[in-house]
Amino acid sequence: MKHLLLILGICIIIAGCDLSGNLQSADEEVILSNNYVLLATNEGISKSIGGTPFYETIDSNNSLNGGNVYTLFNLENRLFAGTANGLYISDDDGSNWISKGVLDGIDQVACQAIGYVNGSAEELVLIGTESNGMYISSNGGDNYVNVTVADNGISSDNVTAFAVDPLAGSIFVGFDTGLYVTYTGADILDGNMGYDPIVLNLGDAASNTINSILYAGGENMDVYVSTDNGLFLVQWETIQAGNYLENESVQGFAINSQGVWFAATGSRIQISEDNGASFITKNWTDGLSNGLINDITIDSNDTIFISTIDGVSISSDDGVTFTTYKSADGLANSSVSEVIVVE
Repeated sequence: MKHLLLILGICIIIAGCDLSGNLQSADEEVILSNNYVLLATNEGISKSIGGTPFYETIDSNNSLNGGNVYTLFNLENRLFAGTANGLYISDDDGSNWISKGVLDGIDQVACQAIGYVNGSAEELVLIGTESNGMYISSNGGDNYVNVTVADNGISSDNVTAFAVDPLAGSIFVGFDTGLYVTYTGADILDGNMGYDPIVLNLGDAASNTINSILYAGGENMDVYVSTDNGLFLVQWETIQAGNYLENESVQGFAINSQGVWFAATGSRIQISEDNGASFITKNWTDGLSNGLINDITIDSNDTIFISTIDGVSISSDDGVTFTTYKSADGLANSSVSEVIVVE
């Protein structure tokens, strides 16, 4: 993530939108202009077909073992999949996946976060796990070094998120104990991540950077903002009374190219065009899935993907309306944890 604005909820994403809205009919097709879209589901990975939001299940050799896929990451056409069974890599657009294991320096444990550092002095792939700390690769994901509480003194072995600011040279790491900042891979290996987290008591801290802004969040219901690399935080107890952010966790947050905020609370999307001063709510009546939201993704064309436990909801009109796709439309499973767009 970058010269930073920090927002803390449970998950964060950003998008821009026209806030008027009519319900989009189920047979109204959403056309995607990107190369392809990958969906992480409870039973493998689904891929868009021919630029439309109709999906096929990939991984023809079942090398993912039908596993629950938590997160996906694209690094120069090398795909990473963090699953309940460990880390997998594909170099052929997801057709085949190779399991990374002990011979590569990484244990086959649940992987829930993937980050990338591309600095002047180092290029690192970061893997966060639920119970075994993090793994660092300096050769594009081929081999790894383990970093744990016992061996390196990091805050927790439950690593939930990464964010990188290439301008300031900061690496933000989210743990279940809070959000920490460091500056090099060597600092992480040495446990040099500060004595205290820059944000306390987040629950499962998450973080993201968009347009040189850092977003981070946890299960707690507060929202924080920082414009100085996370060193100063302003806590918003409640952004606006009655906007449904009060007393609710924020599972996802994003901002689109127009600077419009999108916050996921429960099974609803809250949209703000005025930096959080007011929000408009979108729900199942606007075509959204009625399932709990896991994540929000916005591509370079401002197409919005809402990952839920009951399908993926897509909007190509700045969040005015959504169309939802489920297993009946070709998804490996209707429970979608994350979407990535490979452009």
